[in-house]
Amino acid sequence: MAVTLSLLGIVLFLIMKRFMFQRDEGKALYAGLLEMPVDANLIGFMLSIATISQLKEPNHFASATILSSTILMCLSIIIWKYVCSLMSDRDGDVYFANPKLILGLTILNIILACSAIYLPIEVLGANP
Repeated sequence: MAVTLSLLGIVLFLIMKRFMFQRDEGKALYAGLLEMPVDANLIGFMLSIATISQLKEPNHFASATILSSTILMCLSIIIWKYVCSLMSDRDGDVYFANPKLILGLTILNIILACSAIYLPIEVLGANP
């Protein structure tokens, strides 16, 4: 139950982060929206660290989980930066160099984010 409430609080924080601060326009708006899977990957990494610190007995999967979470987070950041490079801002309009590639990479990034959150729950035994 605690993990579920923590994830709900994190989701609410991400929504507030996206919409309560300054209003973005153009490329910054799309880059900010596409940044949400990166934030979710960071949440998965923090969940891994928190779960490992709460283990009562040592788990031999802990170091592999941290390494996997770090790799997933780095891949997510690389994908996000590449997707942002495929967009351009011209005269207040946003142009997408390859919309199908942007969509595919964004879906891949969302899958990576879900994997980063699922990894510590499944491998380390965090109870949702």
